[in-house]
Amino acid sequence: MKGMIFAAGKGERLMPLTSVAPKPLFPVVNKPILQYNIELLAKAGVTDIMINLFHLGDKIQAHFGDGTELGVTLHYSHEESLWGTGGGLKLVEDFFIDEEAFVVINGDTLIDTDIAAAIEAHTQSDAVATMVLCPSADTEQFGAVEIDENNNVVQIAGRIAKPKTPAVAGHVFAGVHVLSPRIFEYIPPAIASCINAYAYTKMINNNEQVKAFLMQEDDYWNDLGTPDRYFNTNLDVLERTIKFNHLDPFSMYPQKPKKAETGFVGMGEDVDMNALAQFVPPIALGNAVVVGEEAFIGPSCCIGNDCNIGRKAVISRSVILPGTIVSSKTRLENAIVAGKHRIYVETI
Repeated sequence: MKGMIFAAGKGERLMPLTSVAPKPLFPVVNKPILQYNIELLAKAGVTDIMINLFHLGDKIQAHFGDGTELGVTLHYSHEESLWGTGGGLKLVEDFFIDEEAFVVINGDTLIDTDIAAAIEAHTQSDAVATMVLCPSADTEQFGAVEIDENNNVVQIAGRIAKPKTPAVAGHVFAGVHVLSPRIFEYIPPAIASCINAYAYTKMINNNEQVKAFLMQEDDYWNDLGTPDRYFNTNLDVLERTIKFNHLDPFSMYPQKPKKAETGFVGMGEDVDMNALAQFVPPIALGNAVVVGEEAFIGPSCCIGNDCNIGRKAVISRSVILPGTIVSSKTRLENAIVAGKHRIYVETI
């Protein structure tokens, strides 16, 4: 089955960090956000995947290549300008034209839900589109998608002037669509557009069926587009306050955290640690990390691949993106660091 991941955005809410790395490569416990989405699709049998690219897109393609290491086949659509979700999907219409259904997912959200069940629900309905909704998210913050008693979508953020049936509940769109190729009839060519704002509005007004698939109570969804949410999600995963049913955030580590343990220390390959360095768990070190003499790391730190932590540096409750050099005697707390850029965050 085929799918698409939207990964073209500039990540403006995470600037200046995203001037160094594209947001889909931002790691959550040293696994890129985009990799979580690829693995989630692959588990549902979606293994032929298109990824659209724009901002620092070459870095994304260089990191994942053809997808062989993840057991999928990856294709790339390099956009010369941003086309939005609708325009970006329309550019690759031919990729999906022979599919009965396909899955589209936002590349900057962390979601843990049963994609296979969403696909099955869609294929058993007559809907042109099925939106995956999160019942537990804040509709005031993210906007409400309203549904009727039969799980038909009747309102999207107030854009439908005269809903055909009354709404009984409002939920938050979780960034996942299951679509039939007829969706392309509602996306204009050669123009930037949004699937939710334009195509779905047009479809619902034209009496097309747009269904809702509701995530389960113990599923997980979060938009990682702001520094605070990105930072706190990293720490929540590292400290294991988030439960995952369909993903393994620690798959890159030989040692996995156990339920009875609180002091997880994850280390990738080729980590070079000075004998006088000190660690307070939980921490996660990526591949090829160098830790200098008398450096102090922890608690609750994620240090990315190819990072160099200088002598006597002190780092606690921080996320250090891959390739970052932390100078000797630097002190960091509640920080996200990418290259020379730092953002200090409010923790929860």
